Amino acid sequence: MIDVSIVMPVYKKEKYLAESIESILHQTFSNFELICINDCSPDGCLKILEKFESLDNRIKIICNEQNQGAAYSRNVGIASAVGEYIIILDADDIYNENLLLRAYNRCRKEDLDIVLFDYKKYNEKSGDEMACTMPLPMKRKCTGVFSNSDIESFSFQLCPTGPWIKMYRRDFLIKNNLYFQSLQNSNDVFFGKMVFLKGKRIGYLEESLVKYRVNADFQISNDKRWAAVNFMKAMLEIKKVMDKENLYERNVKSFNTYAFNIALMHFFCAGIENRKEMYEEIRNGFYTLFGENGNHAAFMNKHYFYWLQEFVNLPADQHEQHAVNNEYKYIFCFEENKIEKLRRYIDKKKCKVVLWGYGKKGKLLAEEWKKTSLRLDCIVDINFARFADADVMPPDAIKEDKCIILVPTAAFVEDILRFRNNTKYKASVLDLQSYFTYGFELEECIFGDTI
Repeated sequence: MIDVSIVMPVYKKEKYLAESIESILHQTFSNFELICINDCSPDGCLKILEKFESLDNRIKIICNEQNQGAAYSRNVGIASAVGEYIIILDADDIYNENLLLRAYNRCRKEDLDIVLFDYKKYNEKSGDEMACTMPLPMKRKCTGVFSNSDIESFSFQLCPTGPWIKMYRRDFLIKNNLYFQSLQNSNDVFFGKMVFLKGKRIGYLEESLVKYRVNADFQISNDKRWAAVNFMKAMLEIKKVMDKENLYERNVKSFNTYAFNIALMHFFCAGIENRKEMYEEIRNGFYTLFGENGNHAAFMNKHYFYWLQEFVNLPADQHEQHAVNNEYKYIFCFEENKIEKLRRYIDKKKCKVVLWGYGKKGKLLAEEWKKTSLRLDCIVDINFARFADADVMPPDAIKEDKCIILVPTAAFVEDILRFRNNTKYKASVLDLQSYFTYGFELEECIFGDTI
């Protein structure tokens, strides 16, 4: 009996393939099979695979008759797997030696359908690494064993769709007919979101077990021209299943907010030449999801309803300008009742208000913040010297306890808490993204409150 089947689609990964396989063969867990699906890769990938296959009988090679894409290859691998659990990995990433051991042991110990874990982004060009984890308010709700009913308010925001940060019970995937869609990109969206809608027993490992390579020479889904259109196709299919199985109403705000946010993100990132046709596809998708008048649109934040109306009613000659003017607009949506609650907290604590970070998002947040009734006393940034034209200071300028640090991006909250814990000044830290965008309460988004 094989405990874990590793499914790995392979296409144009000659430069990284050997390193990736080596990191699998050096795992501290040994009872696995590695199923490599060669998708007619035109480089030397097949020779590399054959060399490893000759050295280790746990490696199996499947060759597609013609190039079919990552989704098809992953589906072939799942169908060929015999392990109790399945993990789907990319052929250019690097895997912690304890990945299989930690994930499998957690699955067996708690009889899980899925376990998810953290990862690090590895920038191939710069060599930089960035730890990636879920927002702290979500972590607090993902302890022990949980299911969709425990996370339905943020089920679509929980983690990226990439299959390589989860391990799945094979019978769970088969029983629920979970598969990858045949799309050029966004083909993991349906699979990646449906597993959390269907999973009855889900676990979370707060460990970085994968080093995810970005800015590599070639990646499976690096053609983003029609990502928005393919993403909408995926969301429409998810909506169809959710309606059929009475899951939509329970997850409606999370689903709608995710669909709107990610579709617009892809639209903004697309080239000018594609936006006109892409706009029509997205608008039609929004009509199907939300109703032609947006009357079925419930979001985590009420501002999304007005932004939806603005987008679907754009004149044909304003698509490009809308993309230029609004790329980060949807990140910050300050609802009046939440602003008032935060104002009362700041007034009660009599604390200084500090914004951490003055990049693109930080600048936009500072501008939007000025439009509220809240004050902003100070801006700090690690790269403060880059902003000589603005009053930006280094983080060590924070020299008092009666202070609240505003963090625009949830992913950086833990880093800033670590910085705070290494100083003698114990400022509070507020996760703005979780508070204003993800719909958490203020008390769930403030950390280290010693004021």
